[in-house]
Amino acid sequence: MLVGHWLACGRAEERADELIRKRQEKKSLRKMLQGLMVYGLVDRPKSQMSVLEMTKWTGILLVILSWIAVLTSTGRWFVVSIIT
Repeated sequence: MLVGHWLACGRAEERADELIRKRQEKKSLRKMLQGLMVYGLVDRPKSQMSVLEMTKWTGILLVILSWIAVLTSTGRWFVVSIIT
């Protein structure tokens, strides 16, 4: 009976150690994520890249091409769904 008690307590102690280890891992993960969040809020210097300048007609052409792509892909989806 005493041996059974020792085995039960030993197993409980291992389980408690495992739970403590998991809790510490969670805390370290939280600290790491908070560090990333803080880094994201820090003011960074502006990018050295210039702004993309497009003409009005280039913008209109890109919008029209995107709508054509949307309509053709939607039409293709309908055709494939009807066939199968």
